[in-house]
Amino acid sequence: MSSTVAGHVKLGAYEGASLLLVRTVTPLHIGVGRTIGVVDLPIVRDSLGFPVIPTSSLKGALRSQLSEALGEGLVKMLFGPDVGEEAYAGALAFTEGYLLAMPVRSLRGVWALATSPVLVYRFQRMLRMMRSLEDSDELRALEQLAGRLLEESSGMDINQAIVCRKGEEELSVEIMNRKNIIVNEEFQYECKQDENLREFFEKVKTPEAWRAILLHDDRIRNVIERSIIRRARVRLKKDKTVEEGPWSEEDVPADTLFFNVILYSKPRNPQKSQEKLENAKDVKNSVLKALFTDYDHRRGYAIFGGHETIGRGIVELIGLAGCSP
Repeated sequence: MSSTVAGHVKLGAYEGASLLLVRTVTPLHIGVGRTIGVVDLPIVRDSLGFPVIPTSSLKGALRSQLSEALGEGLVKMLFGPDVGEEAYAGALAFTEGYLLAMPVRSLRGVWALATSPVLVYRFQRMLRMMRSLEDSDELRALEQLAGRLLEESSGMDINQAIVCRKGEEELSVEIMNRKNIIVNEEFQYECKQDENLREFFEKVKTPEAWRAILLHDDRIRNVIERSIIRRARVRLKKDKTVEEGPWSEEDVPADTLFFNVILYSKPRNPQKSQEKLENAKDVKNSVLKALFTDYDHRRGYAIFGGHETIGRGIVELIGLAGCSP
């Protein structure tokens, strides 16, 4: 429950928030372990069946990312103590990394970036939650664009795809005198132009925002499933013979977009620290300065999952709202 204390709005113990876009630079596997099914090592999915980055994976990756930059004492203050130490809550909390859009194969133009109203709505809902903590111009602009996009999509046909003008020019083919986009070799959608889509993805700092397409909610899950990478792997011995495998794994492709929110509270560790962080604002500034290697443009990189030795799991972290000092 939100409350107001001494003129400052809070969400429980939290007094600040940052909205991050997580863009995969290489394929990403965050799995649920071995299962009995078509795929031995599937990726994690949320309750709606979409790929998701669990909170534990986000927290673990960012803790590892910040450990060297901030030092052990400050990292414990932010993330909480190690197992066996006196228990106290860290000054950071994380939402899951929710899917916003995924690249899909396109018959023309190589690839498009697919989203749907339900994915945009979850993004908008997170923005509304943040307003109790970070009511900034950036946040209001994002919420307004998301709302306009959802309004435009409310009347779309199940076999339509909303695209911008350039997207229609670069991605569509003409079939019976109508412009259509064909994705993943079998899904065909008639184009419906709307520039709100391009403006929205430009606002979330997406390269080549004109590639975005918005599909009907009843179509998006099948398209997403056909875009997930499934591959067979083996483990080799030193003499290059097979030690283990083959087994099958899933990855989300490069250029997939997730979003999540980091929440900040004042430090809550019971012991005094050499780090002079007095309040949630100090906590927020220390985290963002260490997280973004390009602080002026609010961009940085991290490695998620356990596949960095084979070139997977590299992501770009992009600050969207609540990331200014």
